[in-house]
Amino acid sequence: MLTHKLAHICGAIAIFDPKLGKEVISITHNSAYQLRELIDI
Repeated sequence: MLTHKLAHICGAIAIFDPKLGKEVISITHNSAYQLRELIDI
């Protein structure tokens, strides 16, 4: 519930995947981000 509310404020939530070495968009309320999109850190 907390991440859902935060996603409304921030637009998207990404979780770090150590196997990929990147962050993966897991929740989005912003059309600029796609689910499962990879982000370099």
